This record gives sequence, structure tokens and C-alpha cells, in this order.
Amino acid sequence: MTKRNTKRNEVKSNNQELSAREQLYFNIMKSGNVLYIKGRPGEAKSAIGNAIANKTKYNYITLNLSQMTEVDLGQFPNVSDVDTDNGPVKMVTYVTPKWAIEANQHPTIIHFEELNRCRQEVMDASLLILNDKKVGSFQLNENVLMMASGNLGEDDGTNVNDLGNAVINRMFHYKHFLTVDEWVANYAKENVHPSIVNFLENKPEFFYKFAVEQGNPFATPRSWTNLSKYIKIFNTDDYKEIYNIVSEVGYGFVGDSIIPFMRFIESTMALSIKDIISNYDQMNLKVSELNRAKVSELLQSLQSIDIETLKTKEFNNVVKFITDLNKVSDFIDESYAYILSIIDNITSELEQIPNTVKFLKKFKSIINEIKKLNK
Repeated sequence: MTKRNTKRNEVKSNNQELSAREQLYFNIMKSGNVLYIKGRPGEAKSAIGNAIANKTKYNYITLNLSQMTEVDLGQFPNVSDVDTDNGPVKMVTYVTPKWAIEANQHPTIIHFEELNRCRQEVMDASLLILNDKKVGSFQLNENVLMMASGNLGEDDGTNVNDLGNAVINRMFHYKHFLTVDEWVANYAKENVHPSIVNFLENKPEFFYKFAVEQGNPFATPRSWTNLSKYIKIFNTDDYKEIYNIVSEVGYGFVGDSIIPFMRFIESTMALSIKDIISNYDQMNLKVSELNRAKVSELLQSLQSIDIETLKTKEFNNVVKFITDLNKVSDFIDESYAYILSIIDNITSELEQIPNTVKFLKKFKSIINEIKKLNK
């Protein structure tokens, strides 16, 4: 294997966790181009830059331009005395900011946030760095990658500044639009409370929803994440507790979108084992939308019901429910426990308990698997 191929394989291995969008963004930056993504407020523009850096083992420096001055970007003058043939003179140079020096010490992604929403002098200073890869006279090295982000303007209700055609032509432009599926797969599944994930997978129209009146809070990936952080401090999966928590503070995070979220919580709270036994086929229930606390509650109720008393349709609904639970990794333990409870409750001759026998045949492979685990 040649040295070139070895390097190529190493890069591929390092980047294997990147999503398709993250890989595209990283490739643009790695090629020496400046990535410029534009999207709506709260649509994870910063988060995706941070995620790329984490997965590729790059440092991540974010420069929030709307809160900075040109001094922060290397425009701070330093006056020194210099001897010349004509005698001593005052010379002005510019101080190199700490972030630029740190960027050269390790492979780094620098993210220039809100490029089209900062003051003109800050934008000008930023564009010099992005175009020349220099901060004053300080040269950023090849291991420093750069990206910038901004808002859409009229499309998202923000005030933006024109970058100018000469500058626009020097960057790779991409309209950043995040889908629920991307958000769940690459971030929310591991970081956002399951109740919110379940709701947004079921009702994606509330993933990003502007307020009717400007100035009011509204739903974005960022605001749902912030609501999740608040819910998590109570360390609960109980929907009743979650309902009480969000009823007090939810509007302040996601605005009017808290109303359908609370309805979703209410409908899940109201779900009973009687609903499952009687109408499972008609419910179109997505078992994956439930949380472990709710599944445990339903199975405890189911254990109190003698399956020999169930009619054929009711029995089939129970089998379908347990089968669907076994397709969700988080619920396998609970479903196994229920199957074992059926075995433990056998007190009669098998011919006297036809539903039990049919149930055990339906889950024969799972029962064999449980036996292997218990050996």
C-alpha cells in the first residue's frame, strides 16, 4: 500500500461518523474553500460546525460577530519605535488576537457566525480574514479550516447586510435546511428528551414554526433543545410530571407550539391497556413514541388480565402489541418480563389454557433466547 493510499484510508476512518451533510461541509472546508451556510435562526448552524469538529478531532473556535468589534479580529493598533535611515519613527502594526494563535497550534475549524448581521467594520475585518486566511500579518496555517454562517433576511424575518458580489464569488454558498430526521439521527436521539423527540417525529410541522406575532417565542431545533434541557433537570420520564413541567414554562421556550406538544402528552397519558386490547389495529399506535415509564405502566396493567378471558381479536391485539415492543430496543426487557410472567402463571394443564399455549408458540424463539441467557 502506498503512503498516499494510507493517508486516504486514515481520513476516511476518521470521518466515518459524519452524516452526509456534515461530510459535504467538511469536504468543502478541507479543500481550502470557505463554507458559507445561510439558514433560519435556531436551525443548528453552530451545532453542525461543532459536531463536525468533534467528529474529525478538530478544535472548534466560534466567533460571534454580532457581539464583537473589529479589535477582536486583529484590528487593534500597536505603536512601536523603529530606527530608520531618517531617524526614529513611529510604526503601527496590529496585535494578533489569542484565538488566531491558538488556531495554528492544532487542526482547527473557525466559525464566523452571523456574518451578514454584524456591523459593517466587523464584516469587513472578517472578510479580509476569510479571503486571505490572514489576521493582519499573521498567517493561518493549512490545518485551519474556515466556515461562516448567516441568516436569510426577508425569508426568516431578520435584518441582514449585503456582502457584495466580489465577496460572494469567493465563498461556497449553501442554504442550510435541517430536517427532523437529520436532527433526530445526528443529535436529538442522544441529547434531547424522548418526549420531545417522539412528538416532533410524529408532528414534524412543529419542528420549526414562526410565531404569529413578531417578537414572541417560537419553535426551532434550538428552542426545543433548550426546553429539553429544562425537562431533564427533573430527571423524569413520567408524562404526568412532564405535562406539569411544560405547562408552566413551555411557552417561553417554543411559543404556541407548546399547545400541540401538551396535547400529545395528554393523549399518551390517556392511553390504557383497554385501548390496546380492544382497538390496537385502529389506533395506528407507534410503539416507539411511548417512553419506558408508559410501557411499564401498560404491561403492569396487562399482567393483571388473564389472557384466557380474551376473545380472539383481543388476544391477537395483545400478541401484536408485544411483537411491536420487541422491535424497539428500549422496550425488549419489559416485553421479555411479560412473556416470562405468562410462563410463571401456568397453573393448569396445557389443554385447559389454549390462549396461553398459542401465546407461547407465537414467542417460541424469544422464549428459547431467554432460556439461553439464563443458562
